[in-house]
Amino acid sequence: MLFSSLDFLFFFIPYFFLHLVLPVRWRIDLIIIGSLIFYSYWYPMYFWVPLLLTFIGYYGAISIDKSRARKRYFVITLILLFVPLILFKYSDFIIYQFTDVNNFKQYELGWSLPLGISFITFTMVAYIVESYKKHYPVENDFKSLLAYVLFFPQLIAGPIIRPSQLLPRLHNLKEKVNIHFVKLGLFIFTIGLLKKIVFADQIGIMVDETYMNHESVNGLEVILASYGFSLQIYCDFSGYTDMAVGLGLILGVRLPRNFNKPYLATSISDFWRRWHITLSTWLRDYLFFPLGGSRVGASKTVRNLIITMVIGGIWHGAGWTFIIWGLLHGLALAFTHVFRTTQKTTVNNNAWRILKIFLVFNFISLSWIFFRSPDLTVALDMITALSVHDFENINIFLQNNLFYFLLITVFLATHNIDSIANYRLFFQKHNALTIFLACSIIWILVITLGSSSSNSFIYYDF
Repeated sequence: MLFSSLDFLFFFIPYFFLHLVLPVRWRIDLIIIGSLIFYSYWYPMYFWVPLLLTFIGYYGAISIDKSRARKRYFVITLILLFVPLILFKYSDFIIYQFTDVNNFKQYELGWSLPLGISFITFTMVAYIVESYKKHYPVENDFKSLLAYVLFFPQLIAGPIIRPSQLLPRLHNLKEKVNIHFVKLGLFIFTIGLLKKIVFADQIGIMVDETYMNHESVNGLEVILASYGFSLQIYCDFSGYTDMAVGLGLILGVRLPRNFNKPYLATSISDFWRRWHITLSTWLRDYLFFPLGGSRVGASKTVRNLIITMVIGGIWHGAGWTFIIWGLLHGLALAFTHVFRTTQKTTVNNNAWRILKIFLVFNFISLSWIFFRSPDLTVALDMITALSVHDFENINIFLQNNLFYFLLITVFLATHNIDSIANYRLFFQKHNALTIFLACSIIWILVITLGSSSSNSFIYYDF
């Protein structure tokens, strides 16, 4: 049930009606039941997955809190939380590494991946770690913890919520609906829909075709597809996040931001402060810092950065392409760290800033090749094709891809204002008629370029 589909509209309208008419004391039950319906829409057989992970987290936190052997129960709870993720997501990849290719079929489990299992697992790990460190009190109400995990706007693809970011709000739900939040939420949801349908889905057609023809593409096509995928994955994922934030506001819940103009980053570390913010801070707080962070000397800091990003790559998917993508980012972060610690002078001017943005954006775009490719063969074909030139037919190439060049140009020209903070500012500064007209134009574009069923969100696969 995609946020950008008619199915979701038919789900959300009655859900919001019940949200309005039911007493606030029933709001948690509504979140749980509605979110389970939302989650089970894809594959009802897996409805138990978030329930099991919540059950493990709930009793694990209580056991940790009451036991003298807190660390032992903490480790046991973490292992139990990661077991379903490893079984569903990585078991076949691990089996493949130790099995003859011809005999793999007889050993593979072939289990389909439960939606959002990576996000749900990381959400529960955040709760366990925060309660273990006594940064957040143990939740004694199972239903509240279940609503925290299941809250459908962020259930499938984040943001990855810390307990302090949602549980207190679930404990203090307001009886009265905030009309300002509803209007703002609809506006932000509409912006997210624009990103998804008009930008991500449209340019995704060209990207998919290029990767499908990886054996015969040339350098210009690979470059366009690489820039195109940079646009696609950002508009797809940040569009989802905008819609999740908008839905949260409509329901009276503020969700954290997940993006902050990442393609304006001046370094790889700056990129990860702007991209998938809730994941990057999760990796920083629960992996990089426990490894020693940057306080353990230059060589160990480099090691910690690489380990953190390789695990970040593995979190995205079970495959060598994701491992290499994570390794590339780990090496880039390590290089940035070493360069900064050894740099004697600092250059600060607009030309140098623009050059850094250009270099970082191109590194990110090229590294996406491994992320997007289904296997190493496709990735290597795409990279090799960069050396294949066909300048004789460049006019035909430009004519055939004029629409995609237009999308990329509009995206880059508006990226500087693309943030939740700017959406709020625009909403506050303009009257209702202007907001209505802006939303109407967006909806006309969505209806014109979209269809009754848009493409699935990329991060639903993770």
